Formats: sequence, structure tokens, C-alpha cells
Amino acid sequence: MQFVISVLADWMLAPIGLIAAYMLFWRVKGEHRYDKYTHIFMAGITSYLFAKIIAQIWQPSGLRPFELLGTQAGASYLNNPGFPSDHALFAAFLTPGAHTT
Repeated sequence: MQFVISVLADWMLAPIGLIAAYMLFWRVKGEHRYDKYTHIFMAGITSYLFAKIIAQIWQPSGLRPFELLGTQAGASYLNNPGFPSDHALFAAFLTPGAHTT
């Protein structure tokens, strides 16, 4: 089970990024590339900014759930409360912006 958690949490962002990069660089038509690039860039900047502002206002807890339970972490993590998760935020803004129109 630890292996499954580690793979899902640590390695699944790579395929999301690769698929999004493929869709963005090879599937978007030339006349729409600038619009897509700016859309994705602005979505990333604004979502990250709002997430950090909300994180300053509200943090659910100082300890992670595995720390509260006294167990070892199942995946890599930064030593912060982790709201919102940066890798989930990255995947959330990247995937809708990479589709072709």
C-alpha cells in the first residue's frame, strides 16, 4: 500500500505535465498558441496567488494527518501545513488549459 501511495502522490504529476506539454506544444494550432500560453500563465499565477492568500488566512492544522497519527509519511512532503497542495494546484490549472480548441 505504501508503494501505491508513493506512486500516486509523487509520480503522477509527471504524466499530467507531459500530456499537457504535448497538447500545448504540438496540438494547439499556431494562431491560437499565444492565447493558450497567456491563458495558462495567468491561470497559474492567479490560482497560486489566491491559494497563498487563503493559506495565510486559514490553515486547517499545524500538523499533517500522518503526524497526528504518529506514523511515517507515505509520500514526499514539504514541512508546512500543506494547504492547498502545490502539486494538486499545479495539475488543476494545467490540465484544463492544455486542451485544444
